[in-house]
Amino acid sequence: MSRRKDLLDLCPEKVKNYEQKLKNFYTEHIHADEKICYCLEGSGYFDVRDKGDCWIRIWMKTSDMIVLPVGIYHMCALDTRNYVKISVDTLQSTIRRLSSKEEVHQECY
Repeated sequence: MSRRKDLLDLCPEKVKNYEQKLKNFYTEHIHADEKICYCLEGSGYFDVRDKGDCWIRIWMKTSDMIVLPVGIYHMCALDTRNYVKISVDTLQSTIRRLSSKEEVHQECY
């Protein structure tokens, strides 16, 4: 296993294809690896599903951290400030992106 560190600096002035990039973050997905997200600047939301399949919205601002465990469905959104810079630390084995629970269900059969 290895560690990978990414820096997400999301605002219209800094990201090519900004609208498409945001659509990717707004789409429910899951990762095969744990992610540790630390908000360096700005603010935004992480929406995560709980064990009862209900959405929980977590607002992140500068200096906040969230750990996304393996197998948790989530999506990300900017708030009205329209800017966030997040450091993402991944303990990497294999990363797979699935866009929905239905796709996961289909892959099981």
